Amino acid sequence: MSGNSLGACDCAGKYGEELPLTGEPPPGSVIVTPQVDWPDDLPEIIYIDHFGNALTGMRADKLTPTDHIQVGTHKLAYAPTFGAAEQGMAFWYRNANGLIELAVNQGSAATQLGLAIGETIALVGHSIS
Repeated sequence: MSGNSLGACDCAGKYGEELPLTGEPPPGSVIVTPQVDWPDDLPEIIYIDHFGNALTGMRADKLTPTDHIQVGTHKLAYAPTFGAAEQGMAFWYRNANGLIELAVNQGSAATQLGLAIGETIALVGHSIS
């Protein structure tokens, strides 16, 4: 292969075909521009998984283990793991992505708390927006 070409893994060409790098995107490409006004934190539910856990757009490092999350009429305490929460208890925890997630031990937070995507969360007694 020559120095200024894309190789076998380029999906625009046939396997093994060299494509020149022109500095321009291939025809039909979608150009994604950064969102200048995109927030660092989004204090709302952005995804509900098939277990009923509610992922938020809020970083957990904004909170301490003594903080509580308000969602709707429900006030949730922190638990570091599902096993640390009593069966059926709703709680918040720091997920693997570092975000606040709402869950119920051996249950569905979405069902038990009546959650929906777009619903706002709040740190009780503080502003987290």
